[in-house]
Amino acid sequence: MKAKSLSLCLMLAVMTAFGQGTFNFSNRVPSKGIDAPVFHLDGTRLAGSQYLAQLYLGMTGESREPFKRVSDPVAFGIGDNAGYWGVDEDLTRTVDWIAPGQEARAQVRVWNVNGGETFETVVASGRNDIAAGLSDTLMLKAGAPESPTFLRNLEGFFVYPASMIPENSVLSLTLFGVALIVLFRR
Repeated sequence: MKAKSLSLCLMLAVMTAFGQGTFNFSNRVPSKGIDAPVFHLDGTRLAGSQYLAQLYLGMTGESREPFKRVSDPVAFGIGDNAGYWGVDEDLTRTVDWIAPGQEARAQVRVWNVNGGETFETVVASGRNDIAAGLSDTLMLKAGAPESPTFLRNLEGFFVYPASMIPENSVLSLTLFGVALIVLFRR
């Protein structure tokens, strides 16, 4: 029994040692050259706690898992900090399923909480009066605990009515259909 317990403890220690990649998902870090505000369609910056941003990550390569939420949502600033989320917060997140140096896909999703508690809820609502948006997908290597990876290639983006953002199921079906056409065309 002691041998089984010891083996289990060693396996858990090894598994946790391989994870622990870190990412900082701030959209304003002047020292890193990051300045990527988020805008309404009219060009004004998102402001206030009714707008939230959340970091999503996914694996690269053959697995191409769907994106997973890896942070709690953070609110946007106001005044001079409009357009930027999590102002004056440490936005470093540790991800136990991505090892330092491992490549991952990253995306930031933004939404108005008046339409729902999550980005997915807002997009599924299809409402024209609620804004949501997402960044381009970034390819990043996870940082080590003492040196997180920043979203260096993040660019500013716009939010749109939720009705204009396709749900993942629509995108998946479209890609599946295109793949079938390519495979079976003669």
